[in-house]
Amino acid sequence: MQRRFSFAFVVITAIIALTFGTLAGGIAGGFASLVLNPDSQPVESVSETVDSPDPDPTPNAAPPHADDENGVTDSDGDAVPPAEGEAVLAEARESRIADIVEQVSPAVVTVINEQRMAGLDSLFDDEDLHEDEFDDMDPEEAGVGSGFIYHEDGYIITNYHVVEGSDQITVVFSNEEEAEAELIGGDIFADVAVLSIDADVPAVVELGDSDSLRPGEGVIAIGSALGDFTNTVTEGIVSALGRSLEIQPGFSMEDMIQHSASINPGNSGGPLLNLDGEVIGVNTAVVRSAGFGMTVEGMGFAIPSNTAHTLSEQIIEDGGLERPYVGIVYTPLMARDLREEDWPVDGGVIVQEIEPDTPADDAGIEAGDIITHIGGAEITNENPLINELFNYGVGDTVEVELYRPDTDETLTLEVELAARPD
Repeated sequence: MQRRFSFAFVVITAIIALTFGTLAGGIAGGFASLVLNPDSQPVESVSETVDSPDPDPTPNAAPPHADDENGVTDSDGDAVPPAEGEAVLAEARESRIADIVEQVSPAVVTVINEQRMAGLDSLFDDEDLHEDEFDDMDPEEAGVGSGFIYHEDGYIITNYHVVEGSDQITVVFSNEEEAEAELIGGDIFADVAVLSIDADVPAVVELGDSDSLRPGEGVIAIGSALGDFTNTVTEGIVSALGRSLEIQPGFSMEDMIQHSASINPGNSGGPLLNLDGEVIGVNTAVVRSAGFGMTVEGMGFAIPSNTAHTLSEQIIEDGGLERPYVGIVYTPLMARDLREEDWPVDGGVIVQEIEPDTPADDAGIEAGDIITHIGGAEITNENPLINELFNYGVGDTVEVELYRPDTDETLTLEVELAARPD
């Protein structure tokens, strides 16, 4: 007999079967996942973004105690959780910088350039004004920079442009005491000058090895920002090494340290320090703008400490610096020059101009020549021409190897170095 069911009965039965089937399938699937992956854990979604901490750019900073297994530990040797460990590292780094500043600041001085400026107008108007009357004028402040004491005998390194043209120099210590300083000598091209004070030396800085610097290392600058804010401290990193910076048309300072510590007027001549508290540079210039009105930030430049130390010792020993003179105006060969031209050279300097009746003129060097070697030493960004000439004295004869693009030939010429004219 054929049994008939109502439509409602069929629908209810189907719903019950479907419910039990879904429940059974879920139980079976869950059991299978536990068997196949017994260690799996539930994952919760994160609704807010967590920023990763910035990498510490100062590998020389003294970190807290740490071991290989637990990472950062506190002073008792107990493991510190990661988040707290980062805070401990940051605190230790800040403390290290503060210790360096406290130690070095007494050796950093403000350098005041004083000149006899009052009455200059009357000097031209009054025909009866005698030279001795001009000498009796009181010097007035003409410029302010910074410097640092690097020798127990009271020798101070600063920039040449800070003291250029001075009739009197006064240095102001961090405790606001003053002393008169004597200009021992300087070099306008390297922008280094040495002063001497006949006073108690409050502290001395230690000169570091600038050749050991690496981009990314942390640095500290101290100086008299704007001339009034003495011993201002700023922090940054070494951005690049071996930079060339055009100071005036046809003349560039070479082998410069580029860094991101803030530099302001008045900082010139002040120290650039590593995180061991050693001076590794002399702050001398900053780029604030570029072409088309572009504003530039974080581009300070410093003379390497090794260069400043070498020049300073020569100035102290000889009472001045007699730099060998070639008689050329040149610019460093740039990477774009090598890309644009098919020249068989890897580096060097391009001669822009030959000064008449100079060693270069006498030797036959021409404008457009690319000087690649001096005395067999290759000229590169790391070994600039100006530094290589330090190895020779006035009157020395040196071989200059160059490439001449006009004739596509490599030449070796002998140049007898002369004293630079005043």
